[in-house]
Amino acid sequence: MKDTALRERESERRQERAAAWALLRKSVLVCPGWNVTAALASCLVTLTVLALPYLLGKLVQDVMEHGRVGSWGLLLTVLVVNTGATMIASYARNRSVGETARWLRGRVVDRVLDEGLAIHERFAVGDLTARLIGSTMDVARASYDAIATAIAAIGSLYIAVALLLLYWPLAVIFLCALVLSSVVVRGISMGSLQGYQDYQATLSGVAGRLTDALLGARTIWANGTRDREIARVLDPLEQLGVTGRQNWVAMGRAGRVAFAVAGAAEVAVLAVAGAAVAAGRLESGALVTASGYLAVGIPFFSEAAGFAAIPQILASALRVAEILSPAVPRPADAEAAAAAEPGLVLTDVSVRRGDTPALTGVSLRVPPGRAFALVGAPGSGKTTLALVAGGLLQPVSGSVCLGGVRVGPGDAAFAFERPGLVGTTIRDALAYGRPDTPLARIEQAAGTAYASHFVEQLTDGYETPLLDVRLSGGEVQRLGIARALVQDARVVVLDDALSSLDAATEVDVSRELGAALSGRIRLLIARRPMIAAAADQVVWLENGKVRALAPHRQLWPDPEYRAMFGVAEVLASKEGAE
Repeated sequence: MKDTALRERESERRQERAAAWALLRKSVLVCPGWNVTAALASCLVTLTVLALPYLLGKLVQDVMEHGRVGSWGLLLTVLVVNTGATMIASYARNRSVGETARWLRGRVVDRVLDEGLAIHERFAVGDLTARLIGSTMDVARASYDAIATAIAAIGSLYIAVALLLLYWPLAVIFLCALVLSSVVVRGISMGSLQGYQDYQATLSGVAGRLTDALLGARTIWANGTRDREIARVLDPLEQLGVTGRQNWVAMGRAGRVAFAVAGAAEVAVLAVAGAAVAAGRLESGALVTASGYLAVGIPFFSEAAGFAAIPQILASALRVAEILSPAVPRPADAEAAAAAEPGLVLTDVSVRRGDTPALTGVSLRVPPGRAFALVGAPGSGKTTLALVAGGLLQPVSGSVCLGGVRVGPGDAAFAFERPGLVGTTIRDALAYGRPDTPLARIEQAAGTAYASHFVEQLTDGYETPLLDVRLSGGEVQRLGIARALVQDARVVVLDDALSSLDAATEVDVSRELGAALSGRIRLLIARRPMIAAAADQVVWLENGKVRALAPHRQLWPDPEYRAMFGVAEVLASKEGAE
Protein backbone atom coordinates (compact mmCIF):
# COMPACT_ATOMS: atom_id res chain seq x y z
CA MET A 1 0.00 0.00 0.00
CA LYS A 2 2.82 2.38 0.90
CA ASP A 3 4.63 1.68 -2.38
CA THR A 4 1.39 2.27 -4.30
CA ALA A 5 0.85 5.60 -2.56
CA LEU A 6 4.43 6.64 -3.34
CA ARG A 7 4.02 5.70 -6.99
CA GLU A 8 0.76 7.63 -7.21
CA ARG A 9 2.35 10.68 -5.59
CA GLU A 10 5.32 10.48 -7.95
CA SER A 11 2.94 10.22 -10.90
CA GLU A 12 1.09 13.31 -9.64
CA ARG A 13 4.36 15.20 -9.37
CA ARG A 14 5.31 14.28 -12.93
CA GLN A 15 1.93 15.51 -14.14
CA GLU A 16 2.30 18.74 -12.17
CA ARG A 17 5.76 19.38 -13.61
CA ALA A 18 4.52 18.57 -17.12
CA ALA A 19 1.74 21.15 -16.67
CA ALA A 20 4.27 23.71 -15.39
CA TRP A 21 6.63 23.18 -18.34
CA ALA A 22 3.67 23.39 -20.73
CA LEU A 23 2.71 26.73 -19.16
CA LEU A 24 6.28 27.99 -19.55
CA ARG A 25 6.30 26.99 -23.22
CA LYS A 26 3.01 28.80 -23.82
CA SER A 27 4.28 31.90 -22.06
CA VAL A 28 7.25 32.07 -24.46
CA LEU A 29 4.80 32.26 -27.38
CA VAL A 30 2.61 35.03 -25.94
CA CYS A 31 4.68 37.88 -27.44
CA PRO A 32 6.54 36.40 -30.41
CA GLY A 33 7.20 39.80 -31.94
CA TRP A 34 8.80 41.33 -28.86
CA ASN A 35 10.67 38.10 -28.09
CA VAL A 36 12.11 37.97 -31.60
CA THR A 37 13.07 41.65 -31.37
CA ALA A 38 14.72 41.05 -28.00
CA ALA A 39 16.52 37.98 -29.37
CA LEU A 40 17.82 39.78 -32.47
CA ALA A 41 18.91 42.83 -30.49
CA SER A 42 20.57 40.61 -27.88
CA CYS A 43 22.36 38.72 -30.65
CA LEU A 44 23.62 42.02 -32.02
CA VAL A 45 24.80 43.01 -28.54
CA THR A 46 26.62 39.70 -28.23
CA LEU A 47 28.18 39.99 -31.67
CA THR A 48 29.49 43.49 -30.98
CA VAL A 49 30.82 42.39 -27.60
CA LEU A 50 32.51 39.40 -29.20
CA ALA A 51 34.04 41.64 -31.87
CA LEU A 52 35.68 43.91 -29.29
CA PRO A 53 38.55 41.55 -28.31
CA TYR A 54 39.54 41.10 -31.94
CA LEU A 55 39.42 44.84 -32.63
CA LEU A 56 41.37 45.65 -29.46
CA GLY A 57 43.98 43.03 -30.31
CA LYS A 58 44.31 44.39 -33.87
CA LEU A 59 44.59 47.92 -32.50
CA VAL A 60 47.43 46.90 -30.17
CA GLN A 61 49.13 44.96 -32.95
CA ASP A 62 48.98 47.99 -35.30
CA VAL A 63 50.41 50.30 -32.66
CA MET A 64 53.25 47.93 -31.72
CA GLU A 65 54.21 46.86 -35.23
CA HIS A 66 53.34 49.87 -37.38
CA GLY A 67 53.19 52.73 -34.91
CA ARG A 68 49.72 53.81 -36.05
CA VAL A 69 46.08 53.52 -34.92
CA GLY A 70 44.20 52.19 -37.90
CA SER A 71 40.98 50.63 -36.58
CA TRP A 72 39.70 53.15 -34.06
CA GLY A 73 36.78 54.21 -36.34
CA LEU A 74 35.49 50.64 -36.61
CA LEU A 75 35.91 50.20 -32.87
CA LEU A 76 33.84 53.35 -32.22
CA THR A 77 31.13 52.15 -34.62
CA VAL A 78 30.91 48.80 -32.82
CA LEU A 79 30.53 50.57 -29.47
CA VAL A 80 27.70 52.77 -30.79
CA VAL A 81 25.89 49.77 -32.30
CA ASN A 82 26.32 47.92 -29.02
CA THR A 83 24.72 50.77 -27.07
CA GLY A 84 21.75 51.05 -29.44
CA ALA A 85 21.17 47.29 -29.53
CA THR A 86 21.32 47.14 -25.72
CA MET A 87 18.60 49.80 -25.46
CA ILE A 88 16.37 48.00 -27.97
CA ALA A 89 16.87 44.63 -26.24
CA SER A 90 16.00 46.15 -22.86
CA TYR A 91 12.82 47.79 -24.19
CA ALA A 92 11.70 44.63 -26.01
CA ARG A 93 12.38 42.56 -22.90
CA ASN A 94 10.27 44.83 -20.71
CA ARG A 95 7.41 44.79 -23.21
CA SER A 96 7.57 41.02 -23.48
CA VAL A 97 7.58 40.53 -19.70
CA GLY A 98 4.75 43.03 -19.24
CA GLU A 99 2.53 41.54 -21.95
CA THR A 100 3.19 37.99 -20.78
CA ALA A 101 2.41 38.91 -17.17
CA ARG A 102 -0.84 40.55 -18.30
CA TRP A 103 -1.79 37.41 -20.25
CA LEU A 104 -1.01 35.13 -17.31
CA ARG A 105 -2.87 37.28 -14.82
CA GLY A 106 -5.83 37.46 -17.16
CA ARG A 107 -5.96 33.68 -17.34
CA VAL A 108 -5.70 33.38 -13.56
CA VAL A 109 -8.47 35.95 -12.99
CA ASP A 110 -10.68 34.24 -15.58
CA ARG A 111 -10.12 30.93 -13.84
CA VAL A 112 -10.94 32.38 -10.44
CA LEU A 113 -14.14 33.96 -11.75
CA ASP A 114 -15.14 30.81 -13.64
CA GLU A 115 -14.62 28.61 -10.61
CA GLY A 116 -16.43 31.02 -8.31
CA LEU A 117 -16.47 30.31 -4.60
CA ALA A 118 -14.99 26.87 -5.21
CA ILE A 119 -11.60 28.50 -5.68
CA HIS A 120 -11.57 29.39 -1.98
CA GLU A 121 -11.83 25.71 -1.12
CA ARG A 122 -8.39 25.26 -2.70
CA PHE A 123 -6.64 28.56 -2.04
CA ALA A 124 -6.78 31.24 0.64
CA VAL A 125 -7.24 34.84 -0.52
CA GLY A 126 -3.70 35.81 0.45
CA ASP A 127 -2.28 32.77 -1.33
CA LEU A 128 -4.21 33.63 -4.50
CA THR A 129 -2.93 37.21 -4.33
CA ALA A 130 0.68 36.06 -3.93
CA ARG A 131 0.37 33.72 -6.91
CA LEU A 132 -1.38 36.36 -9.03
CA ILE A 133 1.22 39.06 -8.37
CA GLY A 134 4.52 37.31 -7.65
CA SER A 135 4.39 33.89 -9.31
CA THR A 136 3.02 35.18 -12.62
CA MET A 137 5.87 37.70 -12.87
CA ASP A 138 8.46 34.94 -12.34
CA VAL A 139 6.86 32.93 -15.16
CA ALA A 140 6.65 36.01 -17.40
CA ARG A 141 10.39 36.58 -17.09
CA ALA A 142 11.13 33.00 -18.10
CA SER A 143 10.83 33.69 -21.84
CA TYR A 144 13.54 36.34 -21.83
CA ASP A 145 15.71 34.28 -19.47
CA ALA A 146 15.50 31.43 -21.97
CA ILE A 147 16.52 33.77 -24.81
CA ALA A 148 19.42 35.17 -22.78
CA THR A 149 20.63 31.69 -21.88
CA ALA A 150 20.47 30.51 -25.50
CA ILE A 151 22.36 33.56 -26.76
CA ALA A 152 24.95 33.16 -23.99
CA ALA A 153 25.44 29.54 -25.04
CA ILE A 154 25.95 30.61 -28.66
CA GLY A 155 28.37 33.32 -27.53
CA SER A 156 30.31 30.80 -25.46
CA LEU A 157 30.67 28.52 -28.47
CA TYR A 158 31.85 31.47 -30.58
CA ILE A 159 34.51 32.31 -27.99
CA ALA A 160 35.56 28.67 -27.90
CA VAL A 161 35.95 28.64 -31.70
CA ALA A 162 37.83 31.96 -31.61
CA LEU A 163 40.21 30.64 -28.96
CA LEU A 164 40.58 27.44 -30.98
CA LEU A 165 41.66 29.45 -34.02
CA LEU A 166 43.95 31.51 -31.82
CA TYR A 167 45.55 28.62 -29.93
CA TRP A 168 43.76 25.30 -29.36
CA PRO A 169 44.79 24.69 -25.68
CA LEU A 170 42.98 27.91 -24.77
CA ALA A 171 39.74 26.60 -26.28
CA VAL A 172 40.05 23.31 -24.42
CA ILE A 173 40.50 25.09 -21.08
CA PHE A 174 37.54 27.41 -21.73
CA LEU A 175 35.15 24.63 -22.84
CA CYS A 176 36.04 22.31 -19.96
CA ALA A 177 35.49 25.10 -17.46
CA LEU A 178 32.15 26.08 -19.02
CA VAL A 179 30.81 22.50 -19.11
CA LEU A 180 31.97 21.78 -15.55
CA SER A 181 30.41 24.98 -14.24
CA SER A 182 27.09 24.36 -16.01
CA VAL A 183 26.75 20.72 -14.88
CA VAL A 184 27.65 21.36 -11.25
CA VAL A 185 25.49 24.48 -10.92
CA ARG A 186 22.51 22.81 -12.58
CA GLY A 187 22.75 19.89 -10.19
CA ILE A 188 22.88 22.21 -7.18
CA SER A 189 20.01 24.37 -8.40
CA MET A 190 17.58 21.58 -9.36
CA GLY A 191 18.16 19.96 -6.00
CA SER A 192 16.72 23.09 -4.37
CA LEU A 193 13.35 22.96 -6.20
CA GLN A 194 11.50 21.60 -3.16
CA GLY A 195 13.07 24.32 -1.05
CA TYR A 196 11.66 27.01 -3.32
CA GLN A 197 8.24 25.37 -3.27
CA ASP A 198 8.31 25.26 0.53
CA TYR A 199 9.43 28.88 0.71
CA GLN A 200 6.68 30.12 -1.59
CA ALA A 201 4.03 28.03 0.19
CA THR A 202 5.11 29.39 3.58
CA LEU A 203 5.15 32.95 2.26
CA SER A 204 1.64 32.50 0.88
CA GLY A 205 0.56 31.18 4.27
CA VAL A 206 1.76 34.39 5.91
CA ALA A 207 -0.10 36.45 3.28
CA GLY A 208 -3.25 34.41 3.86
CA ARG A 209 -3.14 34.90 7.62
CA LEU A 210 -2.53 38.61 7.22
CA THR A 211 -5.47 38.93 4.82
CA ASP A 212 -7.75 37.11 7.26
CA ALA A 213 -6.62 39.41 10.06
CA LEU A 214 -7.28 42.53 7.97
CA LEU A 215 -10.75 41.32 7.02
CA GLY A 216 -11.56 40.66 10.67
CA ALA A 217 -9.80 43.72 12.09
CA ARG A 218 -12.90 45.09 13.83
CA THR A 219 -13.64 41.76 15.46
CA ILE A 220 -10.02 41.46 16.61
CA TRP A 221 -10.07 44.90 18.20
CA ALA A 222 -13.50 44.31 19.75
CA ASN A 223 -12.35 41.08 21.39
CA GLY A 224 -8.95 42.38 22.49
CA THR A 225 -7.09 39.62 20.61
CA ARG A 226 -4.63 41.89 18.81
CA ASP A 227 -1.47 40.35 20.27
CA ARG A 228 -2.75 36.82 19.67
CA GLU A 229 -3.48 37.62 16.01
CA ILE A 230 -0.06 39.20 15.55
CA ALA A 231 1.52 36.03 16.92
CA ARG A 232 -0.67 33.88 14.63
CA VAL A 233 0.24 35.88 11.53
CA LEU A 234 3.95 35.84 12.32
CA ASP A 235 4.11 32.23 13.50
CA PRO A 236 5.37 30.88 10.11
CA LEU A 237 8.24 33.39 10.01
CA GLU A 238 10.70 30.99 11.62
CA GLN A 239 9.98 28.34 9.00
CA LEU A 240 10.11 31.04 6.32
CA GLY A 241 13.56 32.04 7.56
CA VAL A 242 14.77 28.44 7.49
CA THR A 243 13.61 27.77 3.93
CA GLY A 244 14.77 31.20 2.78
CA ARG A 245 18.27 30.65 4.15
CA GLN A 246 18.41 27.23 2.51
CA ASN A 247 17.55 28.76 -0.85
CA TRP A 248 20.07 31.56 -0.48
CA VAL A 249 22.73 29.07 0.53
CA ALA A 250 21.96 27.02 -2.60
CA MET A 251 22.13 30.09 -4.82
CA GLY A 252 25.35 31.21 -3.12
CA ARG A 253 26.90 27.78 -3.59
CA ALA A 254 25.94 27.80 -7.27
CA GLY A 255 27.40 31.27 -7.75
CA ARG A 256 30.62 30.39 -5.95
CA VAL A 257 31.10 27.29 -8.07
CA ALA A 258 30.50 29.19 -11.31
CA PHE A 259 32.83 32.05 -10.49
CA ALA A 260 35.49 29.83 -8.93
CA VAL A 261 35.65 27.77 -12.10
CA ALA A 262 35.63 30.97 -14.16
CA GLY A 263 38.50 32.40 -12.14
CA ALA A 264 40.53 29.23 -12.47
CA ALA A 265 39.86 29.19 -16.23
CA GLU A 266 40.95 32.81 -16.55
CA VAL A 267 44.24 32.17 -14.75
CA ALA A 268 44.90 29.03 -16.78
CA VAL A 269 44.14 30.69 -20.14
CA LEU A 270 46.32 33.71 -19.37
CA ALA A 271 49.15 31.48 -18.13
CA VAL A 272 49.04 29.26 -21.20
CA ALA A 273 48.71 32.25 -23.57
CA GLY A 274 51.57 34.08 -21.84
CA ALA A 275 53.78 31.04 -22.08
CA ALA A 276 52.93 30.70 -25.77
CA VAL A 277 53.83 34.36 -26.42
CA ALA A 278 57.11 33.96 -24.51
CA ALA A 279 57.91 30.86 -26.54
CA GLY A 280 57.17 32.68 -29.79
CA ARG A 281 54.17 30.50 -30.69
CA LEU A 282 51.79 33.48 -30.42
CA GLU A 283 52.16 37.10 -31.43
CA SER A 284 52.10 39.76 -28.70
CA GLY A 285 48.67 41.02 -29.79
CA ALA A 286 47.25 37.50 -29.30
CA LEU A 287 47.68 37.84 -25.54
CA VAL A 288 45.50 40.97 -25.60
CA THR A 289 42.98 39.17 -27.81
CA ALA A 290 42.85 36.16 -25.46
CA SER A 291 42.46 38.49 -22.48
CA GLY A 292 39.64 40.26 -24.28
CA TYR A 293 37.86 37.01 -25.04
CA LEU A 294 38.14 36.06 -21.40
CA ALA A 295 36.76 39.42 -20.34
CA VAL A 296 33.77 38.72 -22.60
CA GLY A 297 33.50 35.00 -21.94
CA ILE A 298 33.78 35.02 -18.15
CA PRO A 299 30.43 36.89 -17.79
CA PHE A 300 28.88 34.05 -19.77
CA PHE A 301 29.70 31.87 -16.80
CA SER A 302 27.08 33.87 -14.92
CA GLU A 303 24.52 32.26 -17.20
CA ALA A 304 25.64 28.94 -15.73
CA ALA A 305 25.02 30.47 -12.31
CA GLY A 306 21.64 31.49 -13.72
CA PHE A 307 20.65 27.81 -13.54
CA ALA A 308 20.05 28.60 -9.88
CA ALA A 309 17.00 30.63 -10.93
CA ILE A 310 15.39 27.63 -12.65
CA PRO A 311 13.88 26.21 -9.43
CA GLN A 312 12.30 29.57 -8.58
CA ILE A 313 10.79 29.88 -12.07
CA LEU A 314 9.62 26.26 -12.08
CA ALA A 315 8.17 26.56 -8.56
CA SER A 316 6.26 29.67 -9.65
CA ALA A 317 5.03 27.91 -12.79
CA LEU A 318 3.81 25.02 -10.64
CA ARG A 319 1.85 27.45 -8.47
CA VAL A 320 0.24 29.21 -11.44
CA ALA A 321 -0.52 25.94 -13.23
CA GLU A 322 -2.19 24.65 -10.07
CA ILE A 323 -4.72 27.48 -10.25
CA LEU A 324 -5.33 26.95 -13.95
CA SER A 325 -5.86 23.20 -13.57
CA PRO A 326 -9.43 21.93 -13.04
CA ALA A 327 -10.40 21.85 -9.36
CA VAL A 328 -12.35 18.62 -9.43
CA PRO A 329 -13.57 16.30 -12.16
CA ARG A 330 -16.99 17.17 -13.47
CA PRO A 331 -19.78 14.62 -12.83
CA ALA A 332 -20.01 12.04 -15.58
CA ASP A 333 -22.55 12.53 -18.35
CA ALA A 334 -24.27 9.35 -17.23
CA GLU A 335 -24.99 10.92 -13.86
CA ALA A 336 -26.39 14.02 -15.52
CA ALA A 337 -28.56 11.90 -17.82
CA ALA A 338 -29.85 9.88 -14.86
CA ALA A 339 -30.95 13.13 -13.26
CA ALA A 340 -32.74 14.33 -16.40
CA GLU A 341 -36.01 15.33 -14.78
CA PRO A 342 -37.73 18.67 -14.17
CA GLY A 343 -36.55 20.72 -11.24
CA LEU A 344 -33.35 20.84 -9.25
CA VAL A 345 -31.78 17.46 -8.47
CA LEU A 346 -28.85 16.85 -6.13
CA THR A 347 -27.55 13.29 -6.19
CA ASP A 348 -25.18 12.04 -3.47
CA VAL A 349 -23.42 15.41 -3.20
CA SER A 350 -20.34 15.73 -1.00
CA VAL A 351 -18.24 18.85 -0.37
CA ARG A 352 -15.08 19.32 1.66
CA ARG A 353 -13.60 22.46 3.16
CA GLY A 354 -9.95 21.61 3.41
CA ASP A 355 -9.84 18.28 5.26
CA THR A 356 -13.27 18.78 6.87
CA PRO A 357 -16.49 17.42 5.29
CA ALA A 358 -19.02 20.21 4.72
CA LEU A 359 -21.67 18.06 3.01
CA THR A 360 -21.81 14.28 2.93
CA GLY A 361 -24.02 12.27 0.56
CA VAL A 362 -26.80 14.85 0.24
CA SER A 363 -29.57 13.92 -2.19
CA LEU A 364 -32.48 16.28 -2.80
CA ARG A 365 -35.19 16.91 -5.39
CA VAL A 366 -36.83 20.32 -5.62
CA PRO A 367 -39.72 20.42 -8.12
CA PRO A 368 -40.30 23.56 -10.22
CA GLY A 369 -42.22 26.29 -8.44
CA ARG A 370 -41.50 24.97 -4.96
CA ALA A 371 -39.80 26.71 -2.04
CA PHE A 372 -37.45 24.72 0.22
CA ALA A 373 -36.07 26.20 3.45
CA LEU A 374 -32.57 25.17 4.55
CA VAL A 375 -32.43 24.97 8.34
CA GLY A 376 -29.66 23.94 10.71
CA ALA A 377 -27.30 25.01 13.45
CA PRO A 378 -24.24 27.13 12.54
CA GLY A 379 -21.79 24.98 10.56
CA SER A 380 -24.44 22.44 9.56
CA GLY A 381 -23.94 23.10 5.82
CA LYS A 382 -26.86 25.42 4.94
CA THR A 383 -24.82 27.98 3.03
CA THR A 384 -22.63 25.32 1.42
CA LEU A 385 -25.71 23.47 0.16
CA ALA A 386 -27.14 26.71 -1.26
CA LEU A 387 -23.86 27.52 -3.04
CA VAL A 388 -23.66 24.02 -4.52
CA ALA A 389 -27.30 24.11 -5.62
CA GLY A 390 -26.73 27.51 -7.23
CA GLY A 391 -23.65 26.40 -9.18
CA LEU A 392 -21.15 28.58 -7.30
CA LEU A 393 -19.43 25.63 -5.64
CA GLN A 394 -18.55 22.34 -7.30
CA PRO A 395 -18.95 19.16 -5.23
CA VAL A 396 -16.06 16.76 -4.88
CA SER A 397 -18.49 13.96 -5.72
CA GLY A 398 -22.08 13.63 -6.83
CA SER A 399 -24.03 15.75 -9.32
CA VAL A 400 -26.24 18.83 -9.30
CA CYS A 401 -28.63 19.14 -12.24
CA LEU A 402 -31.34 21.56 -13.29
CA GLY A 403 -33.70 20.04 -15.80
CA GLY A 404 -31.15 17.30 -16.51
CA VAL A 405 -28.30 19.74 -17.22
CA ARG A 406 -25.41 20.26 -14.83
CA VAL A 407 -25.77 23.45 -12.87
CA GLY A 408 -23.15 26.18 -13.30
CA PRO A 409 -22.59 29.85 -12.42
CA GLY A 410 -25.45 32.00 -13.70
CA ASP A 411 -28.14 29.33 -13.35
CA ALA A 412 -29.23 30.77 -10.00
CA ALA A 413 -29.76 34.28 -8.64
CA PHE A 414 -28.65 35.06 -5.09
CA ALA A 415 -29.87 37.60 -2.54
CA PHE A 416 -27.59 37.73 0.50
CA GLU A 417 -27.92 39.03 4.02
CA ARG A 418 -25.28 41.70 3.29
CA PRO A 419 -25.29 42.13 -0.50
CA GLY A 420 -22.43 43.99 -2.16
CA LEU A 421 -23.68 46.51 -4.70
CA VAL A 422 -21.36 46.72 -7.71
CA GLY A 423 -21.57 49.44 -10.34
CA THR A 424 -21.47 53.18 -10.82
CA THR A 425 -25.16 53.95 -10.32
CA ILE A 426 -28.10 52.24 -8.65
CA ARG A 427 -29.31 51.18 -12.07
CA ASP A 428 -25.90 49.58 -12.79
CA ALA A 429 -26.05 47.74 -9.46
CA LEU A 430 -29.53 46.34 -10.10
CA ALA A 431 -28.68 45.30 -13.66
CA TYR A 432 -25.25 43.88 -12.77
CA GLY A 433 -24.55 40.95 -15.07
CA ARG A 434 -27.54 41.97 -17.24
CA PRO A 435 -26.47 45.42 -18.51
CA ASP A 436 -29.04 45.43 -21.33
CA THR A 437 -32.01 45.08 -18.97
CA PRO A 438 -34.69 47.73 -19.79
CA LEU A 439 -35.33 50.33 -17.13
CA ALA A 440 -38.96 49.21 -16.92
CA ARG A 441 -37.86 45.73 -15.86
CA ILE A 442 -35.52 47.21 -13.23
CA GLU A 443 -38.29 49.42 -11.86
CA GLN A 444 -40.65 46.43 -11.70
CA ALA A 445 -38.10 44.39 -9.72
CA ALA A 446 -37.47 47.31 -7.36
CA GLY A 447 -41.21 47.68 -6.82
CA THR A 448 -41.54 43.99 -5.93
CA ALA A 449 -38.71 44.37 -3.41
CA TYR A 450 -40.31 47.54 -1.94
CA ALA A 451 -37.25 49.53 -2.98
CA SER A 452 -38.76 51.78 -5.64
CA HIS A 453 -40.19 54.36 -3.24
CA PHE A 454 -36.82 55.32 -1.66
CA VAL A 455 -34.93 55.10 -4.98
CA GLU A 456 -37.39 57.41 -6.73
CA GLN A 457 -37.01 59.96 -3.94
CA LEU A 458 -33.33 60.38 -4.79
CA THR A 459 -32.31 63.37 -6.92
CA ASP A 460 -31.39 61.28 -9.99
CA GLY A 461 -33.49 58.24 -9.20
CA TYR A 462 -32.00 55.07 -10.64
CA GLU A 463 -29.13 57.07 -12.18
CA THR A 464 -27.95 58.25 -8.75
CA PRO A 465 -24.26 57.36 -8.17
CA LEU A 466 -23.85 54.72 -5.49
CA LEU A 467 -21.11 56.75 -3.81
CA ASP A 468 -23.59 59.61 -3.25
CA VAL A 469 -26.15 57.46 -1.42
CA ARG A 470 -26.22 56.43 2.24
CA LEU A 471 -28.41 53.36 2.58
CA SER A 472 -29.63 51.54 5.65
CA GLY A 473 -29.13 47.79 6.01
CA GLY A 474 -32.76 47.13 5.09
CA GLU A 475 -32.54 49.31 1.98
CA VAL A 476 -29.39 47.53 0.82
CA GLN A 477 -31.12 44.16 1.34
CA ARG A 478 -34.11 45.28 -0.74
CA LEU A 479 -31.82 46.38 -3.56
CA GLY A 480 -30.11 43.00 -3.35
CA ILE A 481 -33.48 41.27 -3.70
CA ALA A 482 -34.35 43.49 -6.67
CA ARG A 483 -31.04 42.59 -8.32
CA ALA A 484 -31.82 38.88 -7.90
CA LEU A 485 -35.23 39.40 -9.53
CA VAL A 486 -33.63 41.18 -12.50
CA GLN A 487 -31.45 38.11 -13.14
CA ASP A 488 -34.60 36.15 -14.12
CA ALA A 489 -32.96 32.85 -13.15
CA ARG A 490 -34.82 29.56 -12.74
CA VAL A 491 -33.41 29.14 -9.23
CA VAL A 492 -33.43 31.91 -6.61
CA VAL A 493 -31.45 31.59 -3.37
CA LEU A 494 -32.42 33.90 -0.50
CA ASP A 495 -29.71 33.79 2.16
CA ASP A 496 -31.43 35.47 5.12
CA ALA A 497 -32.10 38.30 2.70
CA LEU A 498 -34.93 39.84 4.75
CA SER A 499 -33.22 39.89 8.14
CA SER A 500 -32.74 43.70 8.29
CA LEU A 501 -36.34 44.56 7.41
CA ASP A 502 -38.91 45.51 9.98
CA ALA A 503 -41.70 43.00 10.60
CA ALA A 504 -44.33 44.77 8.50
CA THR A 505 -42.03 45.31 5.52
CA GLU A 506 -40.80 41.72 5.75
CA VAL A 507 -44.39 40.45 5.46
CA ASP A 508 -45.06 42.71 2.47
CA VAL A 509 -41.84 41.79 0.66
CA SER A 510 -42.36 38.07 1.35
CA ARG A 511 -45.84 38.23 -0.12
CA GLU A 512 -44.66 40.03 -3.26
CA LEU A 513 -41.73 37.65 -3.68
CA GLY A 514 -44.01 34.65 -3.39
CA ALA A 515 -46.13 35.98 -6.24
CA ALA A 516 -43.19 37.08 -8.42
CA LEU A 517 -41.32 33.79 -7.99
CA SER A 518 -44.29 31.44 -8.02
CA GLY A 519 -43.01 29.43 -10.98
CA ARG A 520 -39.37 29.25 -9.91
CA ILE A 521 -37.39 27.11 -7.52
CA ARG A 522 -36.62 28.94 -4.28
CA LEU A 523 -34.07 27.98 -1.66
CA LEU A 524 -34.46 29.93 1.57
CA ILE A 525 -31.68 29.85 4.16
CA ALA A 526 -33.88 30.22 7.21
CA ARG A 527 -32.69 31.45 10.57
CA ARG A 528 -36.17 32.52 11.72
CA PRO A 529 -39.32 30.40 12.07
CA MET A 530 -41.39 32.67 9.82
CA ILE A 531 -39.15 31.99 6.80
CA ALA A 532 -39.22 28.24 7.36
CA ALA A 533 -43.00 28.28 7.80
CA ALA A 534 -43.44 30.02 4.44
CA ALA A 535 -41.62 27.22 2.57
CA ASP A 536 -43.22 24.11 1.10
CA GLN A 537 -40.59 21.84 2.65
CA VAL A 538 -37.83 22.22 5.23
CA VAL A 539 -34.43 20.61 4.73
CA TRP A 540 -33.07 20.11 8.26
CA LEU A 541 -29.28 19.80 8.06
CA GLU A 542 -26.99 18.46 10.75
CA ASN A 543 -23.21 18.00 10.39
CA GLY A 544 -23.46 18.22 6.61
CA LYS A 545 -26.20 15.60 6.29
CA VAL A 546 -29.96 15.79 5.83
CA ARG A 547 -31.52 14.94 9.17
CA ALA A 548 -35.11 15.47 8.06
CA LEU A 549 -37.16 16.63 5.07
CA ALA A 550 -40.68 17.71 6.02
CA PRO A 551 -42.97 20.74 6.28
CA HIS A 552 -42.22 23.21 9.06
CA ARG A 553 -45.45 22.38 10.95
CA GLN A 554 -44.42 18.73 11.26
CA LEU A 555 -40.96 19.55 12.57
CA TRP A 556 -41.98 22.32 14.96
CA PRO A 557 -43.00 20.02 17.85
CA ASP A 558 -39.42 18.68 18.00
CA PRO A 559 -37.60 20.65 20.77
CA GLU A 560 -34.23 20.28 18.99
CA TYR A 561 -35.73 21.83 15.87
CA ARG A 562 -37.18 24.71 17.86
CA ALA A 563 -33.87 25.23 19.64
CA MET A 564 -32.21 26.19 16.35
CA PHE A 565 -34.44 29.27 16.22
CA GLY A 566 -33.71 30.18 19.86
CA VAL A 567 -37.31 29.70 20.98
CA ALA A 568 -37.09 26.45 22.94
CA GLU A 569 -36.54 28.20 26.24
CA VAL A 570 -39.46 30.57 25.63
CA LEU A 571 -41.83 27.71 24.87
CA ALA A 572 -40.63 25.73 27.87
CA SER A 573 -41.28 28.66 30.20
CA LYS A 574 -44.78 29.13 28.77
CA GLU A 575 -45.57 25.43 29.15
CA GLY A 576 -44.39 25.55 32.76
CA ALA A 577 -46.60 28.54 33.51
CA GLU A 578 -49.63 26.78 32.08
